[in-house]
Amino acid sequence: MAAPAKTLEIRTSPHLLSGYAVDAIMWNVVVALAPAIVFACYAFGWAAITVLATATATCVATEALVG
Repeated sequence: MAAPAKTLEIRTSPHLLSGYAVDAIMWNVVVALAPAIVFACYAFGWAAITVLATATATCVATEALVG
């Protein structure tokens, strides 16, 4: 007896059904990451700040160019 074939279900993204806006979800992500950012800056100093600034600037520039 062959096992039944698994089918792929296509559904909408969870945030579309939750009632939360994408920007509200992203603010929750920022709040969740804030303690890790503070600790990284404390533990690694200017190296962590440089990485964070470079990543942020790259994201903003990419968003400006693409969007």
